[in-house]
Amino acid sequence: MPRMILICGRVCSGKTTYAKRIARAQQAVRFNADELMKPLFGEYLGERHEEVLDQVVGLLLEKAAECYACGVSVVLDLGFWQRKMRERANRFFADRKITPEWYYLRLEETEWRRRIAKRNAEVASSGSQTDYLIDENIIRKFLDPKDEPQPGEMEVLQDAADGESGALLEKKNMERR
Repeated sequence: MPRMILICGRVCSGKTTYAKRIARAQQAVRFNADELMKPLFGEYLGERHEEVLDQVVGLLLEKAAECYACGVSVVLDLGFWQRKMRERANRFFADRKITPEWYYLRLEETEWRRRIAKRNAEVASSGSQTDYLIDENIIRKFLDPKDEPQPGEMEVLQDAADGESGALLEKKNMERR
């Protein structure tokens, strides 16, 4: 039976690293909005960023459902930080009778800020084709406590920096095979 695995977390929380790992372990298709956004639309969309991101997410949800309908497991690495985005995904999949598995990669503030600084340094030096620089405007989008997943909303993988949460998720995924 195919699985629909949705990874939630702030920018720089390790979502893509875990999504790649789980996709390999599950022989699943992985979708990531950032990997499409920057190559197709460039670094700065300005005021259009949210509009274009909304369209890309809609397309990726559709493609994920198509894969699932064909018997292929999917890992969606779309961030899902804003509550409204999670609600949209839940409605979308409920309408298609798909029950997604949600995982939240949670980091403490200090580790999160350290990772942002590291990523920004790497992006600045390498000219990454998919990663964005994370400025204060982007950081502010992740500071509203009402967007943070609530207890019982999804599986929480605490402090992904320690590597244990990745192993836990991989173990749970292997058990479901």
